[in-house]
Amino acid sequence: MLRRKLIAGSAALTLWPAIAAAQPTEPWNTGWLEAEIRQILDLFRASETAFTVGETEDGYVIQFPPLVFDLPGSTVTVSAFDVTLAPQDDDRTAFDVAAPSPTLTISDAGGQAVASVSFGDVSIAGVWSSRFREPLSAVATLDGFVLAVPDDGTEVSFGTVRLRHDLSPAENGRWDVEQVVDVGEVEVRRFERLLATIEAASFRQEGLGYHVESIAAFRQRYDIGLIPIPTDPSSYADPRAALSFFTDLLDASAGSVEDVRYAATLQNIVVSAERGAAQRIDSAELSVGYEDVDSDAAAVSVDLRLGGMSAESFWQPSAVPPTLEGYLPNEIRLAVAVEQLPVDSLLRTVVTSLRGAPDPVVAGPVIGMQFLVLLLRQDVALRVRSFAIEAADGAVRGEAIMRFDPMSALGTTARADITLVGLDGLIDGMRRLGMPDQEVAGLTFLQVMGRPGEAENGSTVLHYTFEQTAEGELMLNNVDLWPLIPTAGLE
Repeated sequence: MLRRKLIAGSAALTLWPAIAAAQPTEPWNTGWLEAEIRQILDLFRASETAFTVGETEDGYVIQFPPLVFDLPGSTVTVSAFDVTLAPQDDDRTAFDVAAPSPTLTISDAGGQAVASVSFGDVSIAGVWSSRFREPLSAVATLDGFVLAVPDDGTEVSFGTVRLRHDLSPAENGRWDVEQVVDVGEVEVRRFERLLATIEAASFRQEGLGYHVESIAAFRQRYDIGLIPIPTDPSSYADPRAALSFFTDLLDASAGSVEDVRYAATLQNIVVSAERGAAQRIDSAELSVGYEDVDSDAAAVSVDLRLGGMSAESFWQPSAVPPTLEGYLPNEIRLAVAVEQLPVDSLLRTVVTSLRGAPDPVVAGPVIGMQFLVLLLRQDVALRVRSFAIEAADGAVRGEAIMRFDPMSALGTTARADITLVGLDGLIDGMRRLGMPDQEVAGLTFLQVMGRPGEAENGSTVLHYTFEQTAEGELMLNNVDLWPLIPTAGLE
């Protein structure tokens, strides 16, 4: 069984919104902090600002006045906040951020506010590792979070937003990373009219087997301090230096994380319409995973589940007669993956080509040809690991796989195993409504071709095995489909 691993580098340089400091090579001092912060502000084009760094009994306090960042085509204004740093006995630094009712405003080139964010209260605290130059833990609680877009009258409010980050030791000298965002009481309004509500939402990133030592070595090589990119603007002036940084980043990221999964969950989605509010979905879950990336058998997977889609709210207004409403889906589940991807070789091919080429423009076509060769040599597959469409009176369930094979007659081979529940009842209901035979001909064909299974809750069950062979055969339950395709109306 393949181990689940992350697409290389996707979490290796995850930026966490914590303000903290890396241990300087010299003893801690206010001069080093001032210089490091000034470089960061200059990198992000902050207007001249008089921040202060003060030394306390336990560490340092950095006080920022309102900051203005002059970005291309826009301006970002951040209200005042303070950062407290408390170096520990080891390589760790405790940090805390305090901001009284903070705000953030984004304005266009003409000075017109295009978006604003405000908070009722903010609390951020955690522990930074000077050894790894990233946070070991961080917790942020944002109450009364409101995002407003004045141009179209949109306003999104969150009762509470809680962010949590943890980096903990795992096996073989690696680490596990978990980042979670929990959101409660979401409301979406436009021109003060309530459009939708979400009872709760959560977003989670989990990374297993993070090789934090290799990332730390990369950051130390480029003298990266407060944030995980070089803060000296001269680092980006020479395109060759920027390309070298990117190449080294890929090299450090290759195999740095074994498995990562991103997941989002929404609960009780209610949408308001002219006729009033209606619950549309009681739960929605989406998960994206990257598996076995430090091998040449990587996979990218996507899992989706929509539950509680009642006919009265989700599918209405609907032209479906009441006698057939039992076949409207109330739950959809889908899990798909692209497997056998040679991600490790692809990344290392990019690194080798970029290091060996005098010009990246020359390296591009070389990399493209090498990618093509790697993919043709690989048994890349698109797999439907499972899918299901559930209704009160019927269901469709199954799994499938399609492999890319340039030597096969159709360029692929495929197999699908599918189960239909309640097909007989659906056909009978359509006929009772007086639908002509040609409108149910496709369903009748499936009814005839199915292998009977054990009845489910009084409904008929039919099984199907579809195969597309390397020789170009199309088989359904061991019957050649080519002669039947015209008569089945499937041309």
